[in-house]
Amino acid sequence: MKENLEKLVKEVEKDLKLEFQELDRICEINSRKVLEAFQECDLQESHLNSSTGYGIDEPGRNKIEEIYSKIFKAEDALVRTQLISGTHALAVTLFRFITPRRHNDKHKWSTI
Repeated sequence: MKENLEKLVKEVEKDLKLEFQELDRICEINSRKVLEAFQECDLQESHLNSSTGYGIDEPGRNKIEEIYSKIFKAEDALVRTQLISGTHALAVTLFRFITPRRHNDKHKWSTI
């Protein structure tokens, strides 16, 4: 059984060789993007120091957001450890822009 399993593994690896090569190519491209963003944004050791926790003009947080926006070709980025999932990030964003308002005792949604 062990020999059959080893033979099967080798066959499957051979069949998937091109797919693995493509994944390696994509990984190299993405790694290059990240390294280039580090260089373009001038990431320094000081950006990796701990913060005060007050969130006021923290160089490390600002730099990581600059790097993310560069990697993903975005206008800006919001990167926080407090956002625990994509759904949480979307909820925070939507609750910022859509809030319940009362108009003449009728519940309506309006943008800020």
